Amino acid sequence: MPWLDIMGWFGSALLIYSIMQAGVLRFRVLNIAACVVLAIFNGALEIWPMVAMNVALCLINLWRIRELLTDQPAAQA
Repeated sequence: MPWLDIMGWFGSALLIYSIMQAGVLRFRVLNIAACVVLAIFNGALEIWPMVAMNVALCLINLWRIRELLTDQPAAQA
């Protein structure tokens, strides 16, 4: 199995694992890792709409992680 296939399968598995998380912060961190792997994978295959979607999801996850870490009392309400 070529390294690119392994990367795609790993990114997909990580994405599924991230969605299974009960904790929001843990979900966001794992999800951003999966999005980075999948953005690289799709970039290598030159599937630009998927690259754009994964980059957008990375930015959304970064925004939400920042909110979770800086506004803890409001996030719990």
